[in-house]
Amino acid sequence: MFITQFLELLDVKLCMLGSHQLQNAATATCAALCLRSARDATNIISSSGLAASVITTIGEEHLAALGAHTKVSANALVKPIKMTFGEAPLALVVAMASDKDHVGFAREFLSGITPPAPLFPFLELLDVKLCMLGSHQLQNAATATCAALCLRNLGWRISDGSIRAGLEHTFLLGRSQILTSKETEALGLHGTTVLLDGAHTKESANALVKTIKMTFGEAPLFLVVAMASDKDHVGFAREFLSGGELEAVLLTEADIAGGKSRTTSASLLRDCWIQASKELGIDIVHDCTAKSREVFNNLLVCSARKLENGTILAAESSLMASLKATNQILRERAGNQSGIIVVTGSLHIVSMVLAAFSG
Repeated sequence: MFITQFLELLDVKLCMLGSHQLQNAATATCAALCLRSARDATNIISSSGLAASVITTIGEEHLAALGAHTKVSANALVKPIKMTFGEAPLALVVAMASDKDHVGFAREFLSGITPPAPLFPFLELLDVKLCMLGSHQLQNAATATCAALCLRNLGWRISDGSIRAGLEHTFLLGRSQILTSKETEALGLHGTTVLLDGAHTKESANALVKTIKMTFGEAPLFLVVAMASDKDHVGFAREFLSGGELEAVLLTEADIAGGKSRTTSASLLRDCWIQASKELGIDIVHDCTAKSREVFNNLLVCSARKLENGTILAAESSLMASLKATNQILRERAGNQSGIIVVTGSLHIVSMVLAAFSG
């Protein structure tokens, strides 16, 4: 037996643009909101507040947060743009995964809306000293410079000196951030080099590995990692394990967005790192074994010496306990070398470390 229900709503004003959203609205009324993803939307930025746009790259993990990413959805996006803004000048910001139909996607926009002619500004700045570490930051700096030059072409008063000053003074907390000696002392890590980086995808992990090598060479490397539950934990681990020798990895936990619902347990992270090490054929000593538990629980110098030929992998839910353990293992295993502790896996663990010495 079928039960048919009927509802009539007059003069409904939808906030979502496009005829394709009418179908979505009908589906939502009958059952539940059924768009492409939790964050899927066609958002409007006022043209009076938008002076430039940048075409950039994006990792596949962040693709789910985007809207249109196929030629079909591109076509559905062109229609509400024309319906809402007519022939107004259009600027696009485009980022796509490598396995998408880039040509088909571009064709839908180019056949539906004609973009303005491109600009080719030029600037030469010598001996620019960037605060941001990593070769990927060179690309970001070049992109930012091009954006500034485009704005200058539009009449903005931006001098070469202002561009240089912006490049040399730009700094982001938690992005390849090296703590000061005062900050490490506040954490109880006197004399230790600590780097914070919010890398949380395999692409950003790869960039971080390269940055560490470029900055610290072959210095003994120790990691403290916490991650959200919706990340590619194995892929993240694989980038570090294949990037060079690790002395120790301490898996810990951090509240995500103020709660624990998206927190990955330290033990689950440890299992993911064990899986990645097996896939790569890399020997590790993890705290599922008695030897490694002895190192972590007792933190004895003699215990670290027993494991000096393998990467130590341990799980501890407390961030501060993980930092303390990592520092003690570093003291024994690094010897006279300058080892480095890298705290990574999430901007949330980075914020916890920053709060620990700034609060």
